Amino acid sequence: MKYIIDLKKEVDGFVPNRLQYAIFTTALQLVHDRVAEPEDIDRAMTHRLAYFDLYGSTMQRVLTDRNFLSDWTQETIEKVDNYFRS
Repeated sequence: MKYIIDLKKEVDGFVPNRLQYAIFTTALQLVHDRVAEPEDIDRAMTHRLAYFDLYGSTMQRVLTDRNFLSDWTQETIEKVDNYFRS
């Protein structure tokens, strides 16, 4: 099924990708700040409603697709953060 999204101005990237990136960086910050464990964030993302349900475990998928480690060491968090900031 295709959707039309009426943009008010041109921006880099697709709207759903930009939304997903915002969620992902917030999730990384929650782990970094020791607010939540990665497993809890995965659980929250897996059991949420709406469009992103199609993605399942978002953080796990992104890390796997980007060949990052699956353990959440400080090094891993910095590696992911640096990847997306570059």
